[in-house]
Amino acid sequence: FSGTVRVRLRCATEGASIAYTTGDGKEARWKLYTAPLELRGSARLRVVACRLGYRDSREAQAGFHLTSE
Repeated sequence: FSGTVRVRLRCATEGASIAYTTGDGKEARWKLYTAPLELRGSARLRVVACRLGYRDSREAQAGFHLTSE
């Protein structure tokens, strides 16, 4: 499949930042979310929200597997 899916992230806590990765394990490279993500093929998206003075959120995960019909 050569297409993509656009994923938008948001947090209910005003002023919180969102970090995400599609990597696994402790070697995953986390990035600051600033715009919708374009995912291709298969991916596991891991997301955390944080804000100074607050506890970081639990890690949320979603799996994507795009196939042609």
